[in-house]
Amino acid sequence: SQPLTVKSLTVRESLYPVTQTGAFECSDERLNRIWQAGRLTLRLNMDDAYTDCPWRERAQWWGDARTGALVNYYAFGDRTLIARGLVQASESQDVEGIVKGVFPTDWTGDRLPSYSLLWIISLWEYYLHTGDISVPGQMLPVIAKVFQFAQTHTNTATGLLENVPYWVFIDWAPGMDGQRIGVSGSLNCFYYRALLAASDIAKSAGDTAASALYANRAEAVKSAVNARLWDAQRGLYRDSLAVPNRYSRHVNTLAVLYGIAPAASRSDILTRMFRYPDVVPFGTPYFSSFHLEALYAVGRHSEALNLIRTQWGAMLDWGTPTFWEKWTPTDSLCHAWSTGPTRDLQAQWLGLTPTAPGWSEWRLSPVINDLTWAKGAVPTPKGTISASWTRGSNNLRMVFNVPANTVGHVRIPIAGLKNARWYFGGAAKLPAGASLETESGYLSFRLTQAGSYDLLVRFASAVRPIEDTADNRLLHSSPAPAGAVSP
Repeated sequence: SQPLTVKSLTVRESLYPVTQTGAFECSDERLNRIWQAGRLTLRLNMDDAYTDCPWRERAQWWGDARTGALVNYYAFGDRTLIARGLVQASESQDVEGIVKGVFPTDWTGDRLPSYSLLWIISLWEYYLHTGDISVPGQMLPVIAKVFQFAQTHTNTATGLLENVPYWVFIDWAPGMDGQRIGVSGSLNCFYYRALLAASDIAKSAGDTAASALYANRAEAVKSAVNARLWDAQRGLYRDSLAVPNRYSRHVNTLAVLYGIAPAASRSDILTRMFRYPDVVPFGTPYFSSFHLEALYAVGRHSEALNLIRTQWGAMLDWGTPTFWEKWTPTDSLCHAWSTGPTRDLQAQWLGLTPTAPGWSEWRLSPVINDLTWAKGAVPTPKGTISASWTRGSNNLRMVFNVPANTVGHVRIPIAGLKNARWYFGGAAKLPAGASLETESGYLSFRLTQAGSYDLLVRFASAVRPIEDTADNRLLHSSPAPAGAVSP
């Protein structure tokens, strides 16, 4: 009958042991909060596996695991947890060839063909970021069996995957969360990208025959998607043949992102898919991250940045420190598949990306947009790359380091900026191991010697916020001698 008195309350936290070695900060505090929220969301979903959320299934769903791994490469630089997950997933392969979409589990609804394909794509991404071919290389027999399953469900008349069984999950959106009848255009796009990834893995592992086979199949799938799913009247791809009037933003996004759509049409497709009310919209931050990547691919970074600020920022406006499963706070409020912008801010606006496996070659090519400065770091197998840039009234300054045994390609956008002059450490001459590269729209340098660099570029005209052009290739540049670039 006495009142209950709580004398103490203890929370015991159990997390996978990683250190935050990546970093990002810029002139927009909202973006800084978004980067931190994605980092925290992922951190809370790294346990003995990459999990979808820390309280519900707590399971290694591969859509979540792949997104989490991509963010991890930038925020933490850990390779052990994703390597373990890739191997674990391979051990789930059944007699039909499916690599289960969630594993380990005793749940019977674990076969997701789209996630089997994303697993293959993840193998290539693992190699790109770590330089370790041993894990993807040993998976070639598993990959072959996944593709045997795909061949079994390919309509030889159309060249497309059709009537694929099990849970054909694309997104939590109408008709995209379990279509089992007919053709899924989105699934075929994933199939195309998985074939290309497998081709690259096989080539890197020394299996040239498998590499050629998968490359040829990829071209056949690409041709089939364009021949069977393209609607010339609408200027969009259909996502179904069984449901002729089904169009989705998903299939059109993937066709652009993966290069299935002709280059001249890609940006227009991303615009047109919003004009028709019957085109299935994105249902989650998960698939909206694919949309962001497609926008980057066509140079529409300003639009992408606005989406990050408004859509991901809106979650933080509710006062939550992590990103949700969906755009409304009705499901998981800490979901790994929603963390994509954390990587994007480092890869796009800080500008650091690998161009060869293991970051043996890399690029520093920041997108400026309306920011005035950005700084950060990315952990790589060769050492952490730190970088910063600052936009002045008539100059752009970049400070960065080149790790040993790497080649860095550093690019400065110079659209409409006349009489550009550059200086390394105050001197108008190239440092040892550096050379100018010719690339339309950019002042570009190749650096091979390890060390720290301070690059200043001055312009005769004022440096304004650099917005997107039609193809993100800035228009006024030509080869120039050391120390000067003329429009």
